[in-house]
Amino acid sequence: MGFSTDRGSLKMAAPMQNRASACFYEFLSMIMDDDEQILLRQLSLMMSTQALGVVDKFPVQLPKILQYAENIVPQYNFDDFRYHYRLSRESFQYLLEQLGPRLIATNIGGDVAVLPQKMMLIFVWYMATQESMRETAHLFGISISTTHGIIMKILDIVTDSANQFIQWPTLDEQERISRELQEEYIIDGAIGYIDGTHIRLNHRIKEDQDYINRKKFPSIQLQIVVDPKMRIINANAGWPGCVNDARVLSNCVLYQKAERGELFGDGKFIIGDSAYPVRGWLIPVIKDNGRITPAQRKFNGCLSSMRQLVERVIGHLKGRFRRLRCVHIYRAEIATKLIIAACVLHNVCIANREDLDEFIENDLEDNRGNMNFGIQNNNEGIVLRDQLVALFE
Repeated sequence: MGFSTDRGSLKMAAPMQNRASACFYEFLSMIMDDDEQILLRQLSLMMSTQALGVVDKFPVQLPKILQYAENIVPQYNFDDFRYHYRLSRESFQYLLEQLGPRLIATNIGGDVAVLPQKMMLIFVWYMATQESMRETAHLFGISISTTHGIIMKILDIVTDSANQFIQWPTLDEQERISRELQEEYIIDGAIGYIDGTHIRLNHRIKEDQDYINRKKFPSIQLQIVVDPKMRIINANAGWPGCVNDARVLSNCVLYQKAERGELFGDGKFIIGDSAYPVRGWLIPVIKDNGRITPAQRKFNGCLSSMRQLVERVIGHLKGRFRRLRCVHIYRAEIATKLIIAACVLHNVCIANREDLDEFIENDLEDNRGNMNFGIQNNNEGIVLRDQLVALFE
């Protein structure tokens, strides 16, 4: 017999003389749990052992790997560092320079303050891998609670600074992008591409059925717009997996500002797949019902070729920052911050001209449904798309 647990709540089920050993085995079992639940179980275990008077018999510290960040990481060559952290040293240093000043005065916990460079290494490692906070803490020689505090702190800093890295192009930049795309694809006025994907969760958040998407797995939705250089220029995350795509689009800031005429220059638009509605600022591929004209077919082929970039960006996000392959988080706001943080790290790679191809994976979680329900095509968009189709006649 021993202690049985239910989400961190301990129940006594052992004779008094076996309770110290029971606490120890409970500690061993907890290291296999999800990240945030570990902290709850640690707290419950500490309180229970104190109540039982066995604190002195409980192992206070476990052996840790010492000086990994201080002694081993500096010995990595360019390829080794990039292999382990999924960022080049230049990108890592750029991120540290941009965000490090906000970490300098921070003492997350423990007897000795963790230096900003080590804190950023911990965060980037966590985003680049699927290892738990327990495993991350062990590697970097700090406690789980300190690791958790560092990751949450940097998540807050990254998301608070997201607009510094994810920026909508100015009107002058839109003109330049449009000209470059017209020279390559004939299409005049395009400045980017929109698409969405589902970020898999390992469980429903708060047991909420709304997180189960139509493919029957729990997820949070991510909608992005990218420019021709694969830079993310708009990101919207947080809606549960079951929410209709039209609702995600119509409730995002991008849609609301675009409808008010606040984002796009004259005649400028973004390109989407056939699930999107036709608007003056959003031109989708024409749905092929078997009766499209040769010009419409050529138009579709051109747009499909152009918008492959946004699919590659989604594949890069999930392939490079493996934390997004399956998010083990119990709170929606934290999961959303992880997703936006990955978008920021992606743009850091773009800013430092990193090679993306080796990390791009096919997006197996594509779960897009019927977008047009609830959002109607408008005349401005229909006229603009007809004008673009005429270029292929």
